[in-house]
Amino acid sequence: MSLPRWIETEELLHFINTNNTPGQREAWIRNEFNAIYPGEYTPPKVADQCKVITAQGLRKLENEEGSRPRHSTLKALSEFYNIPLEVFTEPTPERFYLGKPKSKLKSSDVRGPFYRLNLSATLEKPSGEVETQPLISDLTLRHMDFEQLCDMIKMLESWIKKGLVKQGQLDDAYDKLMRNEEND
Repeated sequence: MSLPRWIETEELLHFINTNNTPGQREAWIRNEFNAIYPGEYTPPKVADQCKVITAQGLRKLENEEGSRPRHSTLKALSEFYNIPLEVFTEPTPERFYLGKPKSKLKSSDVRGPFYRLNLSATLEKPSGEVETQPLISDLTLRHMDFEQLCDMIKMLESWIKKGLVKQGQLDDAYDKLMRNEEND
């Protein structure tokens, strides 16, 4: 099962390199949405909700049968998926978010499916030696719990960085004090 995410860096390059036409891009996007929200983004459901193309027309677009899609069709699809039109029209679009906007989420999207989390930390020692420590194994959680965990880790990171700055200031003050005592 996929998760909502930003399509950027390596995944964006892969998307650009393997999906050269609007039809290929539409197929990839719809299939990814359908992987994130199973059963909600089939061709008939997209056509029914988008209202500018039939399910058959959508399949033809994805299979590159027929003429080039109209600008209005691509615009409507980009609005339906809540992605920039450039994703369909530009050779190298900017990063984009793949997932429903918060206003369209159902409570089951946020509370519903359970995921498994495996988390480990890698520590690089001053000697260059790398140590990996498993922290969490096969934890079942919801996507919203994962987001909270990420927020907590970011807060912890900020707290550690602030602590390191304060410790550096204390170390500097201690060194200065020791130099002053040596000079007396």
